[in-house]
Amino acid sequence: MSEIARITGLPKSTVSRTLVALEEQGAVDRLDTQGHYVIGSGLAELTSRATPLRRLRELAKTELVELTEQFGEACAIAVPDGSQVLYLEASAPESLVQVQDWTGERFPFHVVAAGIAIQSTWTSEQVSDYAERSLDQFTPRTISSADELRTRLDETRRHNYTWTIQEFSVEINGVAAPIVGPSGRCVGAITAYGPEFRFPGDDNISAIATAISEAGARITAQLV
Repeated sequence: MSEIARITGLPKSTVSRTLVALEEQGAVDRLDTQGHYVIGSGLAELTSRATPLRRLRELAKTELVELTEQFGEACAIAVPDGSQVLYLEASAPESLVQVQDWTGERFPFHVVAAGIAIQSTWTSEQVSDYAERSLDQFTPRTISSADELRTRLDETRRHNYTWTIQEFSVEINGVAAPIVGPSGRCVGAITAYGPEFRFPGDDNISAIATAISEAGARITAQLV
């Protein structure tokens, strides 16, 4: 702390408050009571995922367009963002009735297929931690308990994809598969979603799920 104050010319009290704030965000870790700090795990994680996320957007564009052309529904790439999932890149169909573009939107993990796909790669401790918080109910079908969440995540791991049927909105269904980065950590999910009255349709469920899972696997292979 003394060295930072000397180099920056800031008062030690200002440096101390700043370091406390950075520690709370995971940007630095305090080593001892003498004021020694190192780069934090949160900042290290942010740095390690920066390149995969740039690559993720590049690799996803072709996959998203092809999936949208194949099934005529909105498709997107979503990534974990704190306690929520962020929709990063999307493609939209030309149909008159379609779900709004969710690019830049954030949702709780447990209410959308992309979030559940990402959660399926979490440790049991992470899942329990999340489930202990309020599982907000968006519709009567939204996951409402820790046991229900764990069951869904087990199913997602077995199949490598997951469906959400009227769980975020009674008018929307979705499907998603996880995408893994070079470190072996999940960096996001690829998802398709559309109006409940036509998506997925009785004849398309298996084909759509397979296509999403295979698209996620192709992106994963190129990221690794």
